[in-house]
This record gives sequence, structure tokens and C-alpha cells, in this order.
Amino acid sequence: MDLLIKNLKQKLKMIQNKTESEENLKIHVTSWLLGELGYNVNDFDYEYKLCRRGKDRHADIYIPIGDNAIFIETKKYSKDLDEDDVRQLIEYLSMHSVLWGILTNGRQHYLINNSINILDGDGSKDILNKVVLYVEIGVGNNRAKNEKYLKYFSKESIFEKRTVNFYRDIAQFFAWQSFKNEGSKSGYVNTLYNFFDFYVEKGHDYLTGYRNETLALEEITERDAIEFLKADRPYGRPWEGGVPKTKCSHIRTMFDVLQKSNYIRENRMGNLLERARIEFAGGISKQRDIENILTKNNIGIIINWLEEKGAYNKLLLFVLCAYYGFDRTSIINFCSSSWEIIDFDKHTFKFNDKNYLMVSKLEYALLKMKELYAQDKIKAKWIYTVYTKKYKGKGKVSPISIYVVNGFFKEGIHKLQIGNTDWTAFNLQTIRASLILNLYEAGCTLEEISYLTGAPISGMLQPNLISDDMINRNGEKNWKNGTKSGQSKHPFNEIFNS
Repeated sequence: MDLLIKNLKQKLKMIQNKTESEENLKIHVTSWLLGELGYNVNDFDYEYKLCRRGKDRHADIYIPIGDNAIFIETKKYSKDLDEDDVRQLIEYLSMHSVLWGILTNGRQHYLINNSINILDGDGSKDILNKVVLYVEIGVGNNRAKNEKYLKYFSKESIFEKRTVNFYRDIAQFFAWQSFKNEGSKSGYVNTLYNFFDFYVEKGHDYLTGYRNETLALEEITERDAIEFLKADRPYGRPWEGGVPKTKCSHIRTMFDVLQKSNYIRENRMGNLLERARIEFAGGISKQRDIENILTKNNIGIIINWLEEKGAYNKLLLFVLCAYYGFDRTSIINFCSSSWEIIDFDKHTFKFNDKNYLMVSKLEYALLKMKELYAQDKIKAKWIYTVYTKKYKGKGKVSPISIYVVNGFFKEGIHKLQIGNTDWTAFNLQTIRASLILNLYEAGCTLEEISYLTGAPISGMLQPNLISDDMINRNGEKNWKNGTKSGQSKHPFNEIFNS
């Protein structure tokens, strides 16, 4: 790739001495570059006619590739590409149901995917969200930007190994996720691009297809993220403060958002922060600290605090995490459900195709929320309905957002100043991990814990959330109880006791 970039810069310097035109750029630079990127120049269809009512339109280069294709649109070397140029190429893609397109002036290169949905989600509806990668070649007075990503414009990356789909998925996340400011978004860009750079360099391709098939994202595990976080530190030095919390949050938020929108069906990043705490902060000794997050005393303090504040919606969030072990995605999905999943007469609720008994604190929180909705004349379309008052107008109702959940678990509980407890250690991840450990210590099987919390068994065992030492202690306790648990389940009891 370094040689390709070097040769491209020489080509661009040469083009400056020729008559400026799209044709010169197309022939002397763009066609050459596409050939270097693996496209067969014999397949190029120049000035490809696009059907449109009113007037004829032509795409600069159309390249058929099996059942797929890609459009290439070139502009003058001196023209800075802008949103209108991107919009034009997307229009061409839409007219022929083509997913991929490249927009270039030789210096700037946009890789565009027209399947990216910019209408749903909470993010920006900007057409530029369909841009998967942007590369700028450092030639003349132009500053280089993302030159190494030019390799993902290749035929192999887009149509064969489909490696670029990882970056398409990042672009889809950005299209659906809203950010407080560009600085906040840049942190995500840095983490996610570096993570998938690492993942691809490990030899992973995207061979499983497009959205209607099993996505390669579903195969990525917390272990992959942990390996990236370790490799991201030179010489294996520990992270300052113990755990790279922000990077964990960036990775997991992407997977949470894509799962919530049904872009992926399985999210294996649910326990990422808990795993990172263990990996980066001393293993089993840290594990015992997590186990002690949820004590009866601490639970009582939090519940009393929320009840005194009348924060019944926050009480709902706490019960879902601290008793049922729901992760962030499950909490949001539960709160965004209609009230039809709740059966107050039977004291049950149905969620994720499972039937749950309601503990009294959950039922209490839900009933109080219904009362408050009725008092304020809020049409509660969802269990957790957010009501926003408008100036000189009617209020707006909306379902819970990820920011509400994050705000409570990241900031709310941390404001407690009761006793000597370090309340800053209480967040959704540590509370959930502590519940899992306490359930296991209480004699619940891994299968029972998985059914209740939705946590995969592999996630509990790796990396040592439930340690070998705990498994041995729990097994010893069960076998000492004899007929009450372990021994009574032995399949050969009868023959060996005859």
C-alpha cells in the first residue's frame, strides 16, 4: 500500500501539468488506480447511461462484478468535493440499486454505501452518513488523511473478503447514534477504527454476507476487544487508572445500538467492562470486590434513596439490573415495550419470550409510574415514557433513550454520600456482574443464571468472572448437602446404592 500511495502521488503531480479536465483525471489517474485496486479495466463501462425522465444522465465509470456493481464518479482535480457531489453519486446508486460507489478528484476519495440507513435512530439524517471511508492524499499543499484506508476501496475488500463491511457497520452506527459534539464523536472514531484495524489485521474477513444473513459482527466477542485493549498499550503496560473505561464504552455502545435497531441479532459485548476490570485490575482479588458491590445493606440504601426522591422510574431501572440482571440493551427494550407485557393480576411479565415473576419492588415501581402518568395526563405509550414539555405548545412523549439509562448508572448512584461505601464503583456493569457472582454463590446453576440474566455462560466463565475457585467451592457445598442437591442428581445413585 505504501508503494501504491507513492505512485499515486507521482500521478497526481503529473496531472497538474496537463489540461485540467475530468477526462484527463479519469484516464491518467482514476482508471490506473482502479486497476491497481484489483478491478479489471476491461470491464469498465465509461459514460454509463442512467435512465431518468426529462434528460439523460451518465455515470463516469460503471464496473459490473458478478451480480454486483460499483459506480465511480470523478471530478476535476482542482475541485474540492462536497455534499452535493456525494448526493449526486448516491442518486446514481439509487437509480440502479447499486450499493457501492467511489467519488474522487484524485486527491480526495469517498467510499459510499447506499444501504446505510440514515432515517431511523437518534443520529443525524445527514447524507454524508452514507460515507463509509474518506481518504485524502497528501500531495502539494494537501494534508494526508487516512491514506492507509485506500486499501479498503479495492475489489478484494469490497466484493471478495468484504472486509470493508466492518467500516460500513461503523458508519451505520454513526448514522443512528447522536453525539453531544464533534469532540465526543471523535473519541468513538478513534476507538472503533483502531479496534477494527486490529481485528482485520488478526486475519478476520467479512465473509458472512450482508444484512439478511448472519453478520460477522455477531462473531466478535469480548475476548477480541480485550486483546485489542491490551495490544493498544505499548509493552503491555497497565492502563492508568486500571481499566480503559472509555474505550470499553465506545465499543459496547456501538454493539448495543446496532442490536437495539435489529441490525445484529446477537451482541457479545454485554460484559465487556466487567471483563476489562478483571483483566486490567488484578484478577480474583478484584473479582471479590465486584461480588461485594451488591450487599443487602447497599441494596437497601439505594432503594430507600430512590423511594424518598419519588424516583420510581429510576427504581425500575435499578431493579431490572440488580435483581433480574438485565444488561443495558435489555433494560432499554423492556422500558420501550408496551404495558401489555405486564400482568398485574398474575404478578408476572413476559419479555424476550420468557415469563418472569415480578418481585414486589418492581411491581411497586411500575404501579407508581402508572399513577404519575395518569396524574400528569401523559399518554404512556411505553412502560418508561419520557415527557418533554415544549414552549407554548403540547408536550412530546418518547421512549427511553440510552442516555437516560447511562445517566442513572454512570452519575445517579455515584451522587450517594452515605457511609463509607465507594458509590462511584456502582454502575450497570459492576452491579450486574456482582449479581451473577452472588447468584452463583447462592447455589444457582450457570443455566439458571443465564436464563434469568440473559448472560451467556461463556461470558460468565471467561475471563474468570466466575473463577475456578468459586466453582470448586460451590461444588463442594452442593455435594456436602448430599440428597438436597448434588448427590441426589447423580444418574447412578440407584445402582451404586443397591
